[in-house]
Amino acid sequence: MTNDVILITPKPITLERINMGRADNLGYISIMKNYAVSEKADGERFLLFVDKDGEAFLINNIKNVRGTGLNAPALKNSLFDGELVLCSERKNDSTHDLFAIFDVYLLNGKSVKDLPLIPDRYDIMKKHVSMMKTTSSHEFVVKQQLYASDGETILDKCNEILSNHSSYNYKIDGLVFTPMKLPVFGYYANKPVSVSANMKWDRVFKWKPPEQNTIEFIVKETGIFHTYGDGSRYKEFQLYVGFNIENNEMIDVLTGLTRRYDKRYKPRNRNSIYELREYILEGKAQKAHIAVNENTGNCYTTDTNELVLNNSVVEFSYNTQNVMLSNERRWIANRIRHDKNRIYNFGSGPITKTANDWDVAMNIWRSISKPITYDMITGKTSIEFSESDIDVELSSDDKYYNRFNDKDSSKLISSKMIFFHNRIIKSMLYEYPAIKGGNRGNIIELACGQGSDIDRWMFARYKFVFGVDYVKDNIENPVSGIYKRLLTKYYKTKKENKDRYFPTMIFVIGDCKHKLESGEAAKGLDKTSEDILKIVLGKRGYSDKKFSHLNIFNDYHNVSFDVASCMFSIHYFFQDEASLGGFLNNVVSNLKKDGVFICTFMDGKTVEDKLHSNHGSLLGIDPTSEAVVWAIKRNYSENQRSPYGKQINVYIENSGKFIAENLVSFSLLENKCNEVGLKLESSEMFETTFNKTISSTNDKYIKDNLQLLDNDPNLKEFSFLNRWAIFRKIN
Repeated sequence: MTNDVILITPKPITLERINMGRADNLGYISIMKNYAVSEKADGERFLLFVDKDGEAFLINNIKNVRGTGLNAPALKNSLFDGELVLCSERKNDSTHDLFAIFDVYLLNGKSVKDLPLIPDRYDIMKKHVSMMKTTSSHEFVVKQQLYASDGETILDKCNEILSNHSSYNYKIDGLVFTPMKLPVFGYYANKPVSVSANMKWDRVFKWKPPEQNTIEFIVKETGIFHTYGDGSRYKEFQLYVGFNIENNEMIDVLTGLTRRYDKRYKPRNRNSIYELREYILEGKAQKAHIAVNENTGNCYTTDTNELVLNNSVVEFSYNTQNVMLSNERRWIANRIRHDKNRIYNFGSGPITKTANDWDVAMNIWRSISKPITYDMITGKTSIEFSESDIDVELSSDDKYYNRFNDKDSSKLISSKMIFFHNRIIKSMLYEYPAIKGGNRGNIIELACGQGSDIDRWMFARYKFVFGVDYVKDNIENPVSGIYKRLLTKYYKTKKENKDRYFPTMIFVIGDCKHKLESGEAAKGLDKTSEDILKIVLGKRGYSDKKFSHLNIFNDYHNVSFDVASCMFSIHYFFQDEASLGGFLNNVVSNLKKDGVFICTFMDGKTVEDKLHSNHGSLLGIDPTSEAVVWAIKRNYSENQRSPYGKQINVYIENSGKFIAENLVSFSLLENKCNEVGLKLESSEMFETTFNKTISSTNDKYIKDNLQLLDNDPNLKEFSFLNRWAIFRKIN
């Protein structure tokens, strides 16, 4: 089988306690509603492909192919997913291997992956398994998908499976939870997605008894032996996991600037982005001490009594019961993963598909350290959640629980609203200042986020973009952070056209309610950012040796700006009067005379009136998928007199969690801007701008996209809560 063939095999992730929370809570994925459960067999995952001649073959995750002896012409060009249980692993002394089907993606050349599991894909499986006659070597069945009916919960179905485990003729080592209504790889009912290579799907979960939760490490001998008090001797092994550098290694400010502006920097080769890394928990590299056999001098696995060799893939469990043991002895080598050792070949083969990835290992570790017990999964013991478990606060290290990245943005129900906000509102604001000398000058982005406006900064032809954001992950995230976006966009742009205009951009970590030019905004958050703020915005000269490999600060120090911008973030500074005052002082002190301040925000009075009319809660539900797309909850008392600190919780699908915001009083903002020398030049509610644009535009592409939003009253309601404003510095 060729390497360009894409295998549709969504891998389940380990179920965590948060996934058993109330289904009506937003911000996390819960199995308590619209999920089916099936038994997890102790077998190997295979795809069953029936070719154009009706011959059926099994294909595993490394594209090895094996025959089945099945000929089923009625199923030609079909693709099923399932687990292969070898005859030696079956309980009934069968001489046949068993292929247990749990999904179907293709039937007679027609894709069925976009159908919901229940009832459609499940019915297809049950109907067509009768055409898979037992061969001399294989038997074929469909796994039963159980789901809650009236008066039941999914946990009742878990109990049904686990309490009847002896009725299955193969060993059950857990449960698998699959969304009932979603297409394969989908996020919403009735909204299919296209499949691409290496896709992940965080909607399918697996549960195993806590004592069976294991992590697969590559082990390396350290050459150190330990003798414990009872005289037993142990060999020390370092534990390693796979590590995707591009996906997991944070891009700090200095690294981001180096990759962009150091002419000596060469982008990493694609073949070198995946490597072995020590497995680290709470800052400590993990090691295992494995008992040495007195007779042979070797170490062996506990379950299978197999030799543990240097540079091999070993499956480990963790002893959570005996807290008196050292951490190293609590790692238990269970068995050798021979299938993965054939790939890794003691270090001479590739790392991929061998040791668990770092993020997978961490997912499993959370299930080990905070286990879901048998009694929990069967509903005999409840799991209590507190507010700290489902955090709604935004901190400097916040990582949104379920954020969509750029590649996923087309899947968003709200994409039509985002088009209006980006293409119409933001573009209009960014292009408001006149072009002088071929560009619009310098812009400072206060709360720049993850850089979703990079395209607009380019198109508007800004010469220099300086961004500040309080959330460290927005700057450093290796997948969706602003430096990752900058580098991806820069190299893509220059590859397409090396002469194409591209602004100079610098981004730092900082709290924009504190003074920027002194570096105070970054103090305690990031030292590099603190230094850069002093150079770019302050009076400090460029002399810091750690920036000597960069020539960017020769041109950009003690900068003033033509435009200051704050898109959908000014609400943070309405916490109290000091925060708003500090923010506006940063705006005015960094703007040139006659410079403009542009901003967008939810209009506080509009939101407040709607919350009052709707008992303190607003909810936007997509009628097609029945998914909650947005929600607003009031956290302040209606008797509150102060315009500051009127907190609401806002949920939007692309953040995937509730975020605390403060209502923005437009009249207060206008008054405070006047006090610091910023005069209101223009302002409008989004609804007014929308109606003007859709009625006046001659651009068919824009009109068609705005029409999509016009046909969606749910999204329009949320969009039209917003306002934009332009202020000009008058002294």
